[in-house]
Amino acid sequence: MIWTKNKKREIIEDWIKNKKDEQERKSINKIKSLNTTLKARIILMHRTSFYKKKC
Repeated sequence: MIWTKNKKREIIEDWIKNKKDEQERKSINKIKSLNTTLKARIILMHRTSFYKKKC
């Protein structure tokens, strides 16, 4: 089987895309598994630091 450069590039790009998607799913699952109070603290910290930067 002869692989052309375009075919190789396509396979590599698909592999990279699959790895990125897999990492995104893992990070989303980590966020989903956090308990509610921890989520609230993170959001509060983010909001306060966001408003401090604006002022």
